[in-house]
Amino acid sequence: EIESYNIEVECYHHTGKTIWCNINCSLISNANLDSDLVITQVEDITLRKNLERKALENATRFKRIFEYSPNGMALVDLHGKWRSVNLNLAQMIGYTKEELLRKSLDEITHPEDRDNDKHLFAKVISRESPSYQIEKRYLHKDGSIVSCFLTVSGLLDEHGEVRSLIGQVVDMTDEVNAKRALEASLNDMRVILDSTTQVIIVETDLNHIIRKFNKGAENLLGYSAEEVVDKEKPSLFHKKEEVQNYALELEQQYGEKVDKHDIFTYKIKRGELETSDWTYLRKDGSTFPVQLVVTAIQDENGNTKGYLGVSADISALKAMEHSLLKAKLKAEAANKSKSEFLANMSHEIRTPLNGVIGFSDLLLKTKLDANQQKYMETVFASAVSLLDLINDILDFSKIEAGKLELSEERVNISEICGRSVEMIKQQAHQKELEVLLNIPNSIDANIMADGLRLRQILINLLSNALKFTHKGEIEVKVASKGLIEDNQKKRYTFSIRDTGIGIAPQNLKKIFRAFDQADASTTRKYGGTGLGLTISNRLLELMNSKLEVTSELGLGTTFSFTVDFTTVDSQLIETKIERSLKKVLIVEDNLNNRYIIDGMLRERNIETTLVSNGVDAIEILEKEKDYDLAIVDYHMPYLN
Repeated sequence: EIESYNIEVECYHHTGKTIWCNINCSLISNANLDSDLVITQVEDITLRKNLERKALENATRFKRIFEYSPNGMALVDLHGKWRSVNLNLAQMIGYTKEELLRKSLDEITHPEDRDNDKHLFAKVISRESPSYQIEKRYLHKDGSIVSCFLTVSGLLDEHGEVRSLIGQVVDMTDEVNAKRALEASLNDMRVILDSTTQVIIVETDLNHIIRKFNKGAENLLGYSAEEVVDKEKPSLFHKKEEVQNYALELEQQYGEKVDKHDIFTYKIKRGELETSDWTYLRKDGSTFPVQLVVTAIQDENGNTKGYLGVSADISALKAMEHSLLKAKLKAEAANKSKSEFLANMSHEIRTPLNGVIGFSDLLLKTKLDANQQKYMETVFASAVSLLDLINDILDFSKIEAGKLELSEERVNISEICGRSVEMIKQQAHQKELEVLLNIPNSIDANIMADGLRLRQILINLLSNALKFTHKGEIEVKVASKGLIEDNQKKRYTFSIRDTGIGIAPQNLKKIFRAFDQADASTTRKYGGTGLGLTISNRLLELMNSKLEVTSELGLGTTFSFTVDFTTVDSQLIETKIERSLKKVLIVEDNLNNRYIIDGMLRERNIETTLVSNGVDAIEILEKEKDYDLAIVDYHMPYLN
């Protein structure tokens, strides 16, 4: 059917390796012979095949590098026309690959940069240069300018001639913009330095030689920049006796010799802030007081390369300081007396009260008859009420000073509300009022909160409701709104409703001001300090909440607030406590308090050691170190 054929096949060599062969078979007819002849020619083409494979691998590798380069890549002919571009280059300039290939180089190049590399392009083609690099601006599809760094190289053919050129484009827009912003910032800084004529700004090197001297320094000190820059040190305009005294002060403070030229930067080298008052000497010999702030100037690696001193004339402040000094000393003395009084009152009053509360709580857990139980509950509630009254005064002082903080612990909402109601129940019954406690059984009652502060808020609101209600009822209601989105907390709403006298609309805002009530007649009739709602609202601010109030005059009032709490499983917490605490050291100078804490811990089968002061505690800890917890009183004799 055919007279010849030619095929390439992979064959086995007698050594076991494979080789590629070209087989050429032809049919030859011979009239002198009875049959035709088949002539087969076999040629070893293994070398050619290997070269073809390597060429294919190189082409594939080049294409992969070209297409997936993180930079823009382009292949152009000797006339600058596109042969190929990668996706990154197209996206860099805002086009698709197809759109970019339809554009010429001139169309996408900034007009001012179109001819800046033509001579370099020609040198690569003529092989005078293998490649070149240049900054170039391109026009984005949206009209913005893309600043780039272009590298162009020639691609040679088998004869060593340049057959095309390949370009790599790196987007430098962010760097260029940052450079311009830095230059603008430096220019602004120079303008600021020159315009601050009433502030002295001096920069020095590490040897304290002045490098910059602003207009303000020239104006206030009388020296020109030419007189001091690269010539003088800041000690030129300092009083020698002040420098010597400060050096001695540093030596006494740090216990080492300090050179007089290093006193301005000594603290900075130790990582401390250097701010101090000095007396500056003008060129004409006159003096004026300044406040000097010295900071280190660091390079990009965080190494100190110099120092910057900023000084402000404080002559007016010094004069004012002198006139206010006596008033300041009086105010400090009064404030100190107040603080000491509050601290002493807090300790002296709370200590016996804690004894009453603690022993009452322990006694309530023993076997008592009905009357004894009722009496002890009344004693316990009254002691807590007195403690809360003291806390109100102390808390208001802390709130005014901004020193009140919350302390979260595991508490039970039902217990907190129940104890809060117990505080007013007896008085409510005497006024023939119904007290309702409305807490659903389904609510998660165990939460992480500051129980003391939460109960304080509830008692304040309940006390107000009791005071201004003469008939009807008072209701405490708690509702849960479930988990908050993207949070593990639950939202609880507390409301205290009464059927009392109500509040006039014009007085609703007034009631939240300290020492203020709805009107003067209310104060005269009902008494009170007017602190309860103020303290409650401030405490709720620490819980990211606030009091809301609705009221109708003559019908009653409802106060409410909404707080987010983390819920906890009581069984898990109890198990964890029993497992983790085995031995506790109690350091307390009050005997009653030691017995109270000891009784509470022994209920949990926790071993305790009781000591009365800090000295004894340290001696015990030097001998025994296996305590899991130490409960230490804040205020004790010998050692706090």
